[in-house]
Amino acid sequence: MTQLVNQLAATGVAAFPPLLSIEQVADIFGTTIEWVNSHSRPVNPSIKIPTKGIEVNGQIGKSMARRRYQRGQLSSIEGNWIARWREDIIASNGEVRRVRRKETIGNVKEYPTKRLAQRELDRRLKEVNAEDYKPRPQATFAEFAERWMDSVMKQHKPSSQSSEKSNLNCVLVPHFGPKGLKDITAESVQVFVASLEGSPKTARNLICTMRLVWNTARTWGYVVHDPFQGLRFPEAAKQNTYNFTVEESLAIIDAAPEQWKAFFWLLAETGMRPGELAGLKVDGIDWQAGTICIEQSVWQGKLQSPKTRAAIRTFAISSNLVQRLRKYQRDHWTRNELGLMFASKRRNPLSMDNFRNRVLNPILKHLEIDIKLKAMGIKRCGNYAFRHMNATVMDEIGTPLKTRQHRLGHARIETTMAHYTHKVDADDRGAAEAIGSMLSPTRETIM
Repeated sequence: MTQLVNQLAATGVAAFPPLLSIEQVADIFGTTIEWVNSHSRPVNPSIKIPTKGIEVNGQIGKSMARRRYQRGQLSSIEGNWIARWREDIIASNGEVRRVRRKETIGNVKEYPTKRLAQRELDRRLKEVNAEDYKPRPQATFAEFAERWMDSVMKQHKPSSQSSEKSNLNCVLVPHFGPKGLKDITAESVQVFVASLEGSPKTARNLICTMRLVWNTARTWGYVVHDPFQGLRFPEAAKQNTYNFTVEESLAIIDAAPEQWKAFFWLLAETGMRPGELAGLKVDGIDWQAGTICIEQSVWQGKLQSPKTRAAIRTFAISSNLVQRLRKYQRDHWTRNELGLMFASKRRNPLSMDNFRNRVLNPILKHLEIDIKLKAMGIKRCGNYAFRHMNATVMDEIGTPLKTRQHRLGHARIETTMAHYTHKVDADDRGAAEAIGSMLSPTRETIM
């Protein structure tokens, strides 16, 4: 082969013509076609990535060589270890680009020697050097949050959308917005949590929303790392909440206008969420079996699915409450298109915020419960105080935990909803009758 190359050089030919046939090559070298075929090396199209019109290291129109194993470049600058490496990305226009990354690995106190710093850099380059590595799309947190709200958040319930949109637009995007998703680290998230003012619950709610966005980013291939690993939240202070006592619940039911007595009794005996009661349908009550089926709720006057899958449930109510509901249906119920047991004067779903301000708060003021709340430093007390009372009473009367979780809609209990039926066990029935007897006025008052 060397002799043939020398022969070619002697002829003054600088390189192979680009479009020579095998016969022409054999003629130039004075050899056979079979020899040319046996010594030819086919071009492997996978060796190079065509990138016509793509900017690579500041140049356009060049071919991008196949990515090779990298160890990166490591240097110590002002007491910090600075790492540099290259990786392929997918730009917003869909083009593949090779960019140069620069990141601070740590300081010399964390990594006293270059070898230790190189170990950390090798760990970070593990994804880039993986055999199945593929370029990933790039986006800032603000850009991706906008896409997430347009395509994912819109599938959530209206109540969830309201809080998620507020968390993103008011807090998360202003803080993380300019950062690329790949640059959001566990440290940056921890610093964010530490900087928040307000209750620990607020911090958890914000991170919960951020996790939803991040999970979608991982599914879509934007990131692979988990910046929430090892995240620490501030200790939650004991919340100053108020639970109605059984006596206060009785007093509220007694002081309520006649058309709302059954409403408050239901809240107290069942412990259901106020929105679930607002969404209770007339045909959700089995008068013969003495059960209630929860299959929808109301948020800001609009119907939606219950809070969780476990919230779709059927449970028992006391015989006394069944009689009270029959009396309400006979004397005060107004037929409405949605078939709701309780509706506004305009026959629309109740807004529980308006109901609390218009109906419950005047009763609390009349019973002077509001004075007790102020003395305890509690700003307000709503319909949820019945739910907390109910849970406390079930605990005191020894209701099994599984039954309590089911009645409150907290447990993952599979139920058959096809025919709106549910097997009510003895513990469920016992809890309903026990609480119902505590809340029951005289029979004459019911009838």
